[in-house]
Amino acid sequence: MFRTFSAAKAGRRGQLTPFFIVLITALVIAALVTINIGKVALNKTYVANASDAGSLAGASVMASVFNNIATANSQMKVAYQDFVTTTAVLYAAALAALIVSHKTSLASLSSAKAAATKACKAPCVAAGMVATAIGSLGKASASMGIFITTLKSIGIAITSFSVAQLFLYNIIRKMAAKGRKDAIKLAYRYLFINSGITSRLNSGQRDKFSDWLDSSDVSNVTFDKASAMFAEFNPLISHIKQRFPVAGSGRRYHWKDGWEKNHIVQGFVKINKVDKFIVRITALPYPAQIALLIGMGKIASDILAQWVAVGDGYGLADDSLIVACGCDDCCPHPACCACRSAACAGAEEELGIDTAAHSAANAQIIRFLYPLLTESGVGLAPAASLRSSSGFNLSWATIVWIDDVVHDRGVYVLSFQLHQGKDLGLWQEKYPVPLSFSVADFRGSGRISPPKLGFDARIVRTDISGKGALSASQRFPLKILRGNLKQKVQGGGK
Repeated sequence: MFRTFSAAKAGRRGQLTPFFIVLITALVIAALVTINIGKVALNKTYVANASDAGSLAGASVMASVFNNIATANSQMKVAYQDFVTTTAVLYAAALAALIVSHKTSLASLSSAKAAATKACKAPCVAAGMVATAIGSLGKASASMGIFITTLKSIGIAITSFSVAQLFLYNIIRKMAAKGRKDAIKLAYRYLFINSGITSRLNSGQRDKFSDWLDSSDVSNVTFDKASAMFAEFNPLISHIKQRFPVAGSGRRYHWKDGWEKNHIVQGFVKINKVDKFIVRITALPYPAQIALLIGMGKIASDILAQWVAVGDGYGLADDSLIVACGCDDCCPHPACCACRSAACAGAEEELGIDTAAHSAANAQIIRFLYPLLTESGVGLAPAASLRSSSGFNLSWATIVWIDDVVHDRGVYVLSFQLHQGKDLGLWQEKYPVPLSFSVADFRGSGRISPPKLGFDARIVRTDISGKGALSASQRFPLKILRGNLKQKVQGGGK
């Protein structure tokens, strides 16, 4: 009986081996699946960190750029205040010189007209009046010369200020454009540093990656080459290329692991150009101001020339009156009376011609010089705000300051990774495409005008969660990121 039992037991030896094989296989596959799931979660963490770090780094640089713009704009405002103070003094000096010149000329004209009425009645008295008119006209001419010189000083001041403001404005534009490039470069740098690349590279590959980070290369693998490496991701790659609103194809890093499997980390950074400024200019553009000053100078010079001619005429009349005055004592003598009559008649006629020219010259002061001087002074006040998209398209204007910069104050970063899995025999590694985006805002509490250094960076939206509110100009890029593109990724790129 015992022998029979032993024989039966010996016939069932090894029957549990297949079960252990199946169990061990299942455990190995489960372990591989667990590892695969862990890598998927880690990849998602990497892309989220990369996007957040990139957007925050870029926004920090842009905040500094806009704070610098606000600082420079403050300098423009101070320069304008100093300019207004200087030109106000010059305009006051010009107006004072014009008033003195005008009043003195009017006094000269009054003396000349009075002398004309007494030329034959009292030639000696008339001669004294004409001498007074000549002296007053000389003072008027000197004041008019000061007025013309002051106009030239005003023209130099306006030209210097306009050139200086345009020069500073162009410096601000160049600084902003360079700052944006630096922000994009730093955003890419932080994106790739935080993408988990270095943890997957050997020492030699890490050195190569470090050199690549320091280079200015922005596209070392084309989309077509990426498609050839990852045929299964072709629809996704094509969709990102067509839909994501960034310049170029972003920046990507590619490497192969020890299994000769391809890996790519792709990043996109979008920061709108800082090239549209809203600029405040003076009421009168620079050419109009210069034209006004040149016009006033020409009119003043013509008046001065007329006064010189009138003064010469007054001198001739004065000579005639002196002759008539000398004939007063011997006038009973026929020869003396004839000489006196001829001299005073000539002086009276000369005075009539000269006082008419003198009156016409004085009328030009009231008609032209006062209104034009007022218009020129008022024309330096801040007036219209214009949108400028070029450094020199406002070279015809006198820039006062910058009202604002047309920009959504947003930094948009998208990151995704493509990894080819290893064929482990029992299990084929497959990694879905982890994608993450981040939107950072750098508006803070800063303002361009009136200048306030409060621009600061913060993340306002991610693909996981968000805080704060987006402006209307920031919603369109975000809609693209969260809309069809995300559906394509979640659907495996189909």
